[in-house]
Amino acid sequence: MSFESHTKRTVLGVLMMFSAAGAAPAQEGTKIATIDSDRVVRDSMPGKAMIAELQKVGSEKEAELKVIENELLALQRRFQEGELSLAEDKLAEIQAQAEEKKRTYDRMVEDAQREFQKMQEEQVNKIRALMGPIISSLAQDFGYSLILENRQSGLVWVDPRIDITDLAIQRLNASANG
Repeated sequence: MSFESHTKRTVLGVLMMFSAAGAAPAQEGTKIATIDSDRVVRDSMPGKAMIAELQKVGSEKEAELKVIENELLALQRRFQEGELSLAEDKLAEIQAQAEEKKRTYDRMVEDAQREFQKMQEEQVNKIRALMGPIISSLAQDFGYSLILENRQSGLVWVDPRIDITDLAIQRLNASANG
């Protein structure tokens, strides 16, 4: 099934859902809004704090990895420089140290990636938890029957007039301050 066909089916499914719910909501005018949660994370105060924290942790991990990487490079240089002058047993020892350092480095990279991804998921989930009540209140305050996520809804184009991202950011910022 093509992307266009999938999108049409998604939109038709949503419209059929509202028509199946009864004629009254359709007659009153179903209000639909969209929200860009990526932008909420990027532009809200809690999102900016999350990004700053992730960058801080990322920088710390990069510094730790850089130390191990430099140690590995030094061992590799010692091996290359000693190829002509060192005994075979000494070269084998340096090579073994380099291989062990490489395994340590690779494990640290994998651990750092897992830790970073877990932290990112936890932080995003915290913001989503904060956003749930805000989205519900926006739906109630403005009479929306449906609020779609811009990025994950399968929509190709959305009229900017129905985008409530700015309102959501304002309310999230207000709730973070209060």
